[in-house]
Formats: sequence, structure tokens, C-alpha cells
Amino acid sequence: GRRILERCCWQMATPPSYRQISALFNLCKMRGGGQEIHLEDGVRAEKHGQSLTLCRPLEKGRLRGSRAPSETIYMSIPGTGRYKVPGLAKELVLEEWPASKHREDTGGQIFIDRGKVSFPLLLRTSLPGEVFHPCNGAGRKKVSRYLNDRKIPSKNRPSWPVLVSGTEIIALPGLQIDDNYRITKETTTILAISWLEEQG
Repeated sequence: GRRILERCCWQMATPPSYRQISALFNLCKMRGGGQEIHLEDGVRAEKHGQSLTLCRPLEKGRLRGSRAPSETIYMSIPGTGRYKVPGLAKELVLEEWPASKHREDTGGQIFIDRGKVSFPLLLRTSLPGEVFHPCNGAGRKKVSRYLNDRKIPSKNRPSWPVLVSGTEIIALPGLQIDDNYRITKETTTILAISWLEEQG
């Protein structure tokens, strides 16, 4: 956990001190939400339920341009259900059903072999240079390169999260799964992953 928090700090261009990482770690362990702490160099960490968001409000006088301050997502997913993702106005929805009832969905769902992952999962911002193996792809590819290939607008790429089981990326919600978690003839239970606009 501390290593991921350190890399998140580096991604926000603020060198992680021991005091800063300890403060973030303690914030993660606090129950409930609504708490926030102010870190060095204008970085603010906010706790909302199971998620931790790091952001740097725009400096005074830098209100032009479409690029918003990048948000860092670090959100524990304890099981199936609906999870609002603060800062992105998105909802992650996870559902399970038997492989015998599998159906193709045109609403943006992606599917993995439930037996190959274990909860809790982690929804977090991808790390610089991080790679995964797109399903049916020729091999491993950087997440950033994949987002570029899929024509995701550059302003949205830094905040597009990855869904992780253990230390392995299992999916980019709304886009693609890792080939290691694809459905096979041996699959008994399917985990469906939806990436939706936040409702209400």
C-alpha cells in the first residue's frame, strides 16, 4: 500500500516524504468519508467512503485551457455492487452470473473469468510506464499507449483508472480486459464490469 501511495505522489510531481506517506496511509485507514488533508506543493488528499482522491487545484491565474488538475484514484472494491468514483462522475458496476447464462452486452460491459480474481479488487490510477496484455492482442502494451491507440482524448488519459487484482491489472473499465483473465471453456462464473456515467 505504501509503495502505491509513493508512486501516486510521484505522479502528482510531489516527492513523497515519510511524513506525507504516513498521513496518507492513516487517512486510508479512517472510517467513513469527508476527511481531507493538505500536503506539500498544493496537493490535497480527500477520503470519500472507500476511495482516496489526490488533486492539485489549478494555480491562481491558470484558468485557461481545458486540462483539469489530474486526479489520483485509489479505491478498494470489496465485492460486487455499484461504486461511485469521486472526481470522475463515473460509476463502476460489478456483477456475477453463471457462465451458462453468459450473454454479449452492447452497453459497454466487459467480462472476465471470476475464478481468476479475488476480492478485494483495487481501482486506481495507472502508474507511469505500467503495462498489461490487451485481450487477443499480440503482447504486452503500455496502458498509456493503449489509451492513445483507442483515441481516448489526451485530457482524459491521466485519470483513466485500471482495475487490479493483487498486483496484476485485470481490466481498463469500459475498454478492455487483460488476456490472462479472458473467459474460456473452463470458466464457471463470469464477472461483468460496467463503466457508467454517474446517476443522480
